[in-house]
Amino acid sequence: MLYPRPDATLRSGWQSVVEILEENTTADHSLLRAAYPTSTEIIAASPSDKQLLSVGHRDHRNGKQYCEEVLLQRHTICVQDAALDARWDGCNERRSGYRAYCGTPLLWPDDEAFGTLDLLKTQAFSDSELLSAKRLLENLGTGISAQLALLYRKQEQQFQNSHDALTGIPNHTLMAELAKQQMKHQQRHGGELWLLLWTVDELSTLVPGAGPRDTDALLRSITERVRGCIRQSDVLARLDEHRFAILISDANEFIAGAVADRIRRNVRKVSVASKKGPHMSFGMSAYNGEEAFDGWLFRSEAALHAAMKAGGNQTVVRG
Repeated sequence: MLYPRPDATLRSGWQSVVEILEENTTADHSLLRAAYPTSTEIIAASPSDKQLLSVGHRDHRNGKQYCEEVLLQRHTICVQDAALDARWDGCNERRSGYRAYCGTPLLWPDDEAFGTLDLLKTQAFSDSELLSAKRLLENLGTGISAQLALLYRKQEQQFQNSHDALTGIPNHTLMAELAKQQMKHQQRHGGELWLLLWTVDELSTLVPGAGPRDTDALLRSITERVRGCIRQSDVLARLDEHRFAILISDANEFIAGAVADRIRRNVRKVSVASKKGPHMSFGMSAYNGEEAFDGWLFRSEAALHAAMKAGGNQTVVRG
């Protein structure tokens, strides 16, 4: 699951947080930074009129920022006077004249770092100033981390409601939503849209004497093979226990059939306990530009049923 993006309401609240920090400490600047794999970005700042410390400013993560130690250690870091510690001589903020720093991590529930909440000062902190600033910083940082946790849990719940628990791919509900979007696009812009349904023939016989966990592991392996055979723009979904679907845009019958053949060949390579590899049945149909999704799905289901009734390991097309 991808981490959610904070909305404008949260960002506005965080701007208020950094303003509270700047007003109630002796720091010259307070910042909230988001951390990315190769950079950090200021997303809230007070005061907001400093070019190098303004919202939107990015720095490369090259080990030359105070906040990178916070991201590394996952706990509050205080630098009372960087002029007395050679470790900070090459630090970007130190070279810009900021001798003192205090920063606390902002974490997602899985302990990955979202970013940092920072205080910067051109003069050294006194002992009392640093203690007071650290307490306020950590209290406000804990509140922001709690907001991140709620955001994360909300998206996690949405993901669970729209994806298959076993394979992690979209479920029937999400597939229907995505298909309807593609159907509207096709109605406006033209092009062909194909819906392929597939199932693994005689799945239970492929793992003789195995339990549900073994069957689940086989399905996950097959799903990964299928995922590797389709384009990034195609949608792979699990409709129910045995039926899967692939939504293919900008294709024709030949291309859709070639996708089914490529999947069948690759899935045959999946290692199973029985002597024969997995066989697959496909049913597919093109969107006619007028029908509802359920009607289109019904035609692909009828094609899949025909393929299975004819002995499986084949593709049937329904107009």
